[in-house]
Amino acid sequence: ILAGCPNQNSPTDSAEEAKLLKVIQNRYERARQERERLELIFNSRRSELLRTNWKQLRGIEFERFLISVFESLGYAVNATPISGDHGVDLIAVKGATRIAVQAKGWTNKVGNSAVQEVYSGMAFYNCTECTVITNSTYTCNARAISAATKCRLIDASQIKGLILGRIFP
Repeated sequence: ILAGCPNQNSPTDSAEEAKLLKVIQNRYERARQERERLELIFNSRRSELLRTNWKQLRGIEFERFLISVFESLGYAVNATPISGDHGVDLIAVKGATRIAVQAKGWTNKVGNSAVQEVYSGMAFYNCTECTVITNSTYTCNARAISAATKCRLIDASQIKGLILGRIFP
């Protein structure tokens, strides 16, 4: 036997190589599992909603977007009739919570009439709370009446938080 030759492996070298191979295989498996986990997150419904260009949505498209958002949060959502809706576009239900939602996919500021309408519609539909959601902003008068009626206002700056479940659990 040729001592010190590079082509000869001692039993110790083989054992160390086997250990190293096992470490590499374990790391590869953990990396593969992490990749699968991240792909699931990326392809999830909430991720898809976050990638939606919701700032450009108007009317019924914005309502459909909000239906998807609430459903992703575990709410059952019903759309009200297009005419005669009493100021409520959607009713989101989860447990004992019934939310009257007025959707405003607009470019202009949303005024106080939206708050007044959804507040009265909340009573009509037996809801426990009401909200106006816009991909724009609100007037000062809308904010003032919202504070008085406890109607939640969600504007463009808060939609990401809405999608992520930070506003409605």
